[in-house]
Amino acid sequence: MSRHDISDERWAVIGPLLEKKKTETRGRKRKDDRLMFNGILWILKTGAPWRDLPAEFGPWNTVHKRFLEWARLEVWDDILRMLSIKAERDALIIDATFIRVHQHATGAKGGTSDRESDVQGAD
Repeated sequence: MSRHDISDERWAVIGPLLEKKKTETRGRKRKDDRLMFNGILWILKTGAPWRDLPAEFGPWNTVHKRFLEWARLEVWDDILRMLSIKAERDALIIDATFIRVHQHATGAKGGTSDRESDVQGAD
């Protein structure tokens, strides 16, 4: 198991939300949902382009299509909703003290613009 793969414990919770009912018997066999999910996790964790997905997850376009299919079916919303229900209360709080911004990102260059002072003076 790779460090990017989902654990068996977590898969037991998320896996059933991703399963598609088998109604079609023609065509190729559907790729494993867990393999596709692990490929999506790899993309999200690394920030790499879809085309750079390692071959161990299958063709990148298959993984991408599955990602889009789950997005269209709002599976991602269902997963987040279900995980937020089961989460500990401390995990739900976002505290701004953890977010640090570089000193140059805290304001515009040179302070307020001339346009802002013109608007204030017009009142």
